[in-house]
Amino acid sequence: MTTQTTNFSVKPDVTAFFDPATNTISYVVKDPNSESCAVVDSVMDIDYFAGRITYEHADEIIAFIKDRGLKLEWIIETHVHADHLSAAPYIQEQLGGKIGVGENIKVDSRPLLLMRDPEQRLQAEIDPVRSDRPPEIRQFRE
Repeated sequence: MTTQTTNFSVKPDVTAFFDPATNTISYVVKDPNSESCAVVDSVMDIDYFAGRITYEHADEIIAFIKDRGLKLEWIIETHVHADHLSAAPYIQEQLGGKIGVGENIKVDSRPLLLMRDPEQRLQAEIDPVRSDRPPEIRQFRE
């Protein structure tokens, strides 16, 4: 059996991107010896009041990678939350790379309620598993 040693003197270049709407920090982690990089914990922007999803935060990360001529190898999700959605599929569509999710992460496939208007009896929901789809507007009964 071959023993491999780890060189702890090599430090990756890490750039943080703070998303104030979700209070989330995403990271671009670059290999200091190549142009390869990874994105960690990307988020989409959700406007709860309008029931709309946008990609400004993800687009900022995409522009950072493109502007530096980096090659995206991995999009890593370390955890999931009910208050924000991953931008991993969107970033992958723009730049390529593989999506990595820990095997112990459990995905709640129930719709995420974005908005509820009791006067008109309408609510907007989004599917957290298929976050590439627009929110659905539904009528509800009391």
